[in-house]
Amino acid sequence: MAFCYGGYHSLKAYANRPRKRALICNTLVSMYAKCGSLATAEIVLHSRPKSDLISWNAMLGAYVEYGCVEDAL
Repeated sequence: MAFCYGGYHSLKAYANRPRKRALICNTLVSMYAKCGSLATAEIVLHSRPKSDLISWNAMLGAYVEYGCVEDAL
């Protein structure tokens, strides 16, 4: 659980590599969503110029899992 709060800073350096950027952002969205930190997952999701299907699926799944069905719509 501690990685959920420090993971962004640990992985941020890798996000500067263009080929890794999408993978890292998707991983961070999924990690924060699974940890229950939906607000942080949203920040990471919206920090990308263009979010992909994987990021949106992780976010929508987290909304449903934590009972935020209205946010998922």
